[in-house]
Amino acid sequence: MIEGREELIRLVQARYHTLKLSMEQAEKIFEHEKVKDIYSESKHFFSLWEEFDFNRHALKNILRKTQFEEFEKSAKATIAFNENLMRENDQSYLKDIAYQLDLIAFYKDHFVPGLFASGTFIQRAYHFYHLKNRVEYLKAEYKRFLDTKKLEIIINHFRFHRTFKPNFLKKNILEHHLLYIFPDHLYFKQEMDEDTRAIAEYIADHFAPYFDDEKEHIEDNVRKLAEFQKENARKHYPENDFRHIITKYDNINDIEPDELAKINASIWIKEASPSDSRDAVMNFILLDRHGYGAQVLDFY
Repeated sequence: MIEGREELIRLVQARYHTLKLSMEQAEKIFEHEKVKDIYSESKHFFSLWEEFDFNRHALKNILRKTQFEEFEKSAKATIAFNENLMRENDQSYLKDIAYQLDLIAFYKDHFVPGLFASGTFIQRAYHFYHLKNRVEYLKAEYKRFLDTKKLEIIINHFRFHRTFKPNFLKKNILEHHLLYIFPDHLYFKQEMDEDTRAIAEYIADHFAPYFDDEKEHIEDNVRKLAEFQKENARKHYPENDFRHIITKYDNINDIEPDELAKINASIWIKEASPSDSRDAVMNFILLDRHGYGAQVLDFY
């Protein structure tokens, strides 16, 4: 036996001590776990229930009947314990849901209408005939991208949480829903194909100067959004110290070092903020007055 291998196999025996494994059984389980643990270095990994099924499939052919019955009993107890933890933990997301609902309402009722004020460069996107088709194509691709990501969120949720964390699902869907209302071009760009990226770059090149012209108007709306986010955070998370809350819209250089040290990083506002970048220009070009027709569904 390879040096060090025997020690690792004996560790398997120790972990499964209640089953009283033979060295041969422990060696087979060791080989099984080597396959299973590859996921830790890749993008592929099991859910709680998938891992149980995989272990069950292998160990049924390794253990004696009485050993396997003991293994199943212990594994099912572990799963039940984790399912109960999921249920308990899920209550913590109720505040996040309330926060997101208020934030979505502000975007829809105040922020987006303000950006669509008469004369802004956002409206000009449709005043140039040679760009209209490109903008419409890009917006259609963005909606398709968001719809696909929403399905991915739902599928992954039921893989890893089943029905034990409904509030967590709703929180994630609401966070994603905000991307229909206020686009995130950088997020979209990461999965664009080459042709779509070329169209986006062409549009950005054309509209960058108009963005500069409207910067004051845009930043005025952004400041109002930042203030609302602070108020909304204080409303839904009163237990936190919001004397030092800042958003990405605030200039960190204006904050004294001793005050900056007190800021809780967890309360930084996550939403994308406008800047001089091409991605910021495209955030506004992708903006849809009706939020791409997406709705907050009360059955999720």
